[in-house]
Amino acid sequence: MTQDILDALPGSPRIIATGGHTSGHVSFFVPSAKAVVTGDALVTGHAVSLVRGPQLLPAVFHHHPSETLASVEVLRQLGAETILPGHGPLVSVHDGTIELVSDGRYAPFA
Repeated sequence: MTQDILDALPGSPRIIATGGHTSGHVSFFVPSAKAVVTGDALVTGHAVSLVRGPQLLPAVFHHHPSETLASVEVLRQLGAETILPGHGPLVSVHDGTIELVSDGRYAPFA
């Protein structure tokens, strides 16, 4: 998938590099909808988690955990209002931000 192909789609989704979960992992941001499809870079639920809402999977699920944290910062800066994750339900983020819990381990977001 290239940006040229995405530009032809409604909403012109943007490819966002969000490595860490896997090498070459990407997310897709639709600026007009303020929505981001995060895949597994950011989830809102998982069978191993009792937490609901935006969070990281445990580090064991990521090829490069430190890159995962950097990718979350990239996602936060998009100002998305809706997250469509790889696991868990979509979630609306009313203040337009994704805030990472400071320790960054199996971190739920506020």
